[in-house]
Amino acid sequence: MTKELISLFLENKYKVLKSIGNHNNHIGIPLTLTKLNNNYDIVVLELGMNHKGEISKLSKMCKPNISVITNIGTAHIGNLGSKKKIYKAKMEILDGMQNGTLIVNGEDYFLRKSNGIKCIYNGKIISNLNEVKFYIGNKEFILNMPGKYLISNVLLALKVGEILGISLDEMQHSLLKYESLDSRLNIINKNNNIIIDDCYNSNFESVMGLFDILDNIDKNITLILGDILELGKYTKKIHTKIGKILKNKNYQKVILVGNNMYYAHKKYKKSIYFQNTNELINYLKDNKVDNIVIAIKASRNMHFENIKKIV
Repeated sequence: MTKELISLFLENKYKVLKSIGNHNNHIGIPLTLTKLNNNYDIVVLELGMNHKGEISKLSKMCKPNISVITNIGTAHIGNLGSKKKIYKAKMEILDGMQNGTLIVNGEDYFLRKSNGIKCIYNGKIISNLNEVKFYIGNKEFILNMPGKYLISNVLLALKVGEILGISLDEMQHSLLKYESLDSRLNIINKNNNIIIDDCYNSNFESVMGLFDILDNIDKNITLILGDILELGKYTKKIHTKIGKILKNKNYQKVILVGNNMYYAHKKYKKSIYFQNTNELINYLKDNKVDNIVIAIKASRNMHFENIKKIV
């Protein structure tokens, strides 16, 4: 999302080349860089990793002038071992940057200790199922998708735009054009139901963000959560924590899917549990729903995209 927003804002003034889709590794980054020529003013790249040392290699390859770090979450914690090690791995983005600028989410516990420019928002937020509004001075910014926690990503992109000479008015207007990427908090109206499609991927932090969205909806809610993967030794702890949190929610129905989500089910016995996505799909075929909100979220390999076809 942050890569897309940065590109969108910079296109007000520059010819921008950006990496597409998941071209964020040792194959995708070089493929993008081969397209770079004199027709472009700026290239915007997403650097991905799930092991120590990967971002260092990518940073040295692309030599960024501006580096942005969005957060230090639990994604890939199974490979890296701890959030502190994830922080160190993400800070490798500086390895290829000389005399450049680091911009970070200043509300993140680890990143606020860094030497980067820290983006923090303390203003009013108005949120509903279709949009989030926030304010900089007397200017109202509207993100056309739900999720107050996404404002931090917008702020990071705004800071990049500001540094590179894009006016707030231009970025305010551009933000209205932003459309969420496929299966990333897409709102789908289908068969008299509202589907919140967030099944592209999952981690603990984004699950909490989804809960925040659902807690502000005055409508019957069916929540379908699948496994969070790549958690290693933290698998049981994180899924158990999700189950404990669900005890305090008031969703009409909670469906949990996958071997890992069984730990959540053990803590929240009112949930309906299935071992795999195929079992869930068979259940949904026999239990049609009407006039509700259906929220679906899981790690990519759970293939929750197949759920959208039948609800």
